[in-house]
Amino acid sequence: MGSYDSISLWLPAERAGVADISLQVASKLTGATQFIQRNGVESYAGYLGNNLRARVSQQGLSVKGSISKYFLSNNVECLTRATTEQAIEKLSDELCLPMQKAKLSSMAYALNLVVKEKPQAYFPVLGDSRYFNRSLFGSTLYYINSNRKIRFYDKLKECKRTLHELPAALQGLNMLRIELELSKKLTYQFNLSEVTVGHLYEESFYMAMIDKLCNEYQAIRKNKIIQLNFSTMNSPKDFWQQAQADWIQKIGGEASALSIVENLRKQEAFKNSEYYSRLKKEIKTISTLPALTQDSPLIEELDEKINRVKSYYR
Repeated sequence: MGSYDSISLWLPAERAGVADISLQVASKLTGATQFIQRNGVESYAGYLGNNLRARVSQQGLSVKGSISKYFLSNNVECLTRATTEQAIEKLSDELCLPMQKAKLSSMAYALNLVVKEKPQAYFPVLGDSRYFNRSLFGSTLYYINSNRKIRFYDKLKECKRTLHELPAALQGLNMLRIELELSKKLTYQFNLSEVTVGHLYEESFYMAMIDKLCNEYQAIRKNKIIQLNFSTMNSPKDFWQQAQADWIQKIGGEASALSIVENLRKQEAFKNSEYYSRLKKEIKTISTLPALTQDSPLIEELDEKINRVKSYYR
């Protein structure tokens, strides 16, 4: 259900345990290209397996790419904690280097959830999240800040686009992928003095990574479904509230309405900058009126699946 995907690591020469790390690695790269820097230092760039990009010099080795694709040839199937360790062992054996000692600079963990509806049907009920900028780009929903990125997208659609063959068991299903990428300050985010590749398969770290993804999902404000209720329409004010609620629902829900306000802000449509936050507050109020709204069954489905994830962390 969950798996590490993209990682970025750096193995300093002094941790390699070999006389010349550049000589050790260069001959093992596929499609190796030599580079000479201005200071005369040589480096080599190429690939490990079918997707890991590597660059090595006398200073050390840099590797970037999907550890899942490297070990399983795809990132639809999931690496468990045990198979993550096997993947690192395979990389270490291939290079004859202690890759578990490499420093991690970024990493991604993802959940592949088989869901009832098409993945994009869930986007309108996933609202904003504190400390993140929410944006919809193409068929992917993003939550981004300077240290973290969350993506929601149709994993099987992506696989078909990239010509990956789907396992027979997944044919005809809907798969929503929730991916959390940590790109900076890993030591701060995990409260460690250093984060190494070996941490990836330590039980406490693995559980902490799953917790982070689940917590980020739970911190996202969930939009309710708006339904008109004429039995509560007792005044012109009630009528206009329900008319506004109906408009919000028809354009795609609260998330779409808030996106329109952001576009107005970019165009500097209002002379008073406070109008944007005021308008957003009004939209959120109308979108959560108990008499006009109810919880989305799509969110109830996702909540149930997320709550089950931690019990399968191994």
